Amino acid sequence: MSMILLLLSAVVLLVVGGCACVVRAARGGPPWTHAVARTTLAAANWCAPPAALAAPAAGAATRTADRADGRPGGRRTRRPTDWITP
Repeated sequence: MSMILLLLSAVVLLVVGGCACVVRAARGGPPWTHAVARTTLAAANWCAPPAALAAPAAGAATRTADRADGRPGGRRTRRPTDWITP
């Protein structure tokens, strides 16, 4: 029982650390955070179900969110993978 708890704790720490590196790399952190963030995103894509890997709609990266009053426009929306620059 304690070995399973130790293993699950290690996995949770790796996941939390990877997510923290993705956030820090998105804000322009040191180069090692970019490498860890790329690895984390690659692992997330590898673990994703096939439906989540479907190609996005044409122009998805430049789609804009509608305003509260229903008029088109507003800020640009981005995919999470657009944050990490190679």
